[in-house]
Amino acid sequence: MKLFSDVVAHGLALAVAIGILAMAVELKQDVKAQQLERQPQNQAVKDSREERKELKSERKERRKERRERRKEKREGKRENKVLG
Repeated sequence: MKLFSDVVAHGLALAVAIGILAMAVELKQDVKAQQLERQPQNQAVKDSREERKELKSERKERRKERRERRKEKREGKRENKVLG
């Protein structure tokens, strides 16, 4: 009787393992198909990220320009004090 129950248990475990593997393969194929469908969305995300990067770099550039103008003004005031 023990031998029969061991065979049944191992058979059941093997059947469950095969079922899980089959489901994993199906899931992997679905994920790949969804990724292919999402590519245009991914492009939109990439475009929006690129736009954000450009805006950020523009802000940095404007900030640098303001700093330079302030620095030039300060240096101009110092020269006037020295001359005056």
